[in-house]
Amino acid sequence: MPFDGSLAIDLALREMKVGKVELDAGFIFQGYVAQDVLDVEALTIATSGYRMVYSGKTDLHDWLPSGQLDLFRSIDGQLLGSINFFDEPPKRYRFMITTPFERSLSIEGIVSSSPPQNLLIGDAQLGIFDTVYPFSFLLQTSTLQLSIKQENAFSLSTNLAPPPIMADITSDGLTLPNRGGFFANAEISGETQVAFNNSRNWNVSSDLLTIAGGVAFQGHTYSLQTALAITQDSISLPEILLTDEQGTELKSKLSYTGSEFLTLAKQSFLAPPFDASFTLEAKNERKIAISLMGEEERISAVVKLTELPLDRFFTFGEGVVLNLDILGYTDLKQTISADGLMQITRGGTEHSPPRLKQETPHLTYLNQNSHKENFPIQEIYCS
Repeated sequence: MPFDGSLAIDLALREMKVGKVELDAGFIFQGYVAQDVLDVEALTIATSGYRMVYSGKTDLHDWLPSGQLDLFRSIDGQLLGSINFFDEPPKRYRFMITTPFERSLSIEGIVSSSPPQNLLIGDAQLGIFDTVYPFSFLLQTSTLQLSIKQENAFSLSTNLAPPPIMADITSDGLTLPNRGGFFANAEISGETQVAFNNSRNWNVSSDLLTIAGGVAFQGHTYSLQTALAITQDSISLPEILLTDEQGTELKSKLSYTGSEFLTLAKQSFLAPPFDASFTLEAKNERKIAISLMGEEERISAVVKLTELPLDRFFTFGEGVVLNLDILGYTDLKQTISADGLMQITRGGTEHSPPRLKQETPHLTYLNQNSHKENFPIQEIYCS
């Protein structure tokens, strides 16, 4: 006889061990059965770091569920991702994965099972910034070993067992999305390693990544090579090599250490505390050196530009060379203060104000004749 009625379960687990990881977990279930269909109003599994919520239906004859599965961060309730899925009899599922962190990002496809080998096999496509990447995947359910391949351009191998989750990623001419900007339609190659413990403890590293074929900026096309190290609160690109279409090489370094990146979505990349630096060299001469330091209610900056040709960066800078040595700070509210030296050369003619000094709301400009003029900070022109 069919069973109709309501079901409710509330369960707590203490010091549960999953592999080498010990954790506490809670389980809540609310639903009802009608005509051999289990309607799940809410099924929640929560740990100290995450909360997973499922709602949907399951036919009690085959126990194949359909519905939506959401993953939340427990500390602040932030939705991390969602999976919508429904069965396509006899043994296939259609699914879609989305995340609020990037609305254009989605993964949708079909997965089927191969019970004798404990395998889930699927074909899907990843969409981001109006670009679609078809791929295939294979999951070993007994070991949670996952492999993904995107034609001959990309492969990923990872173990989804309890943390740390480790992944090896290889790309060989993978075309980046055509979103505009520096890397539109560029091709990336290299090997990358990922280690994930939780949203506040992870890292991404690569000894060498190459981006070629489309790094476009101000009329020049560059290829880029760099090592890479990223953690939950830092970025390091210690050896960037840019080569333009004429073979001119530019060497650069970039580093940032500050707030955790997941918190910056609600704040700003310059949310203190942080330290950031950037340098650029051409022909073994340093052209750009920028250092930023963020403290409570204060951001300090040191900028040094040496014989910098502005036409590399701006359409209006043809024939203009800039030398700048400046020290300043701001509270990002009312005060901006800067003090330094600037020299501009256009067509061989120098314009050399010996000193720049500025206190909000005006900039004090001393020319070669020691004549003082005040300019609003938003209206600084040099010729």
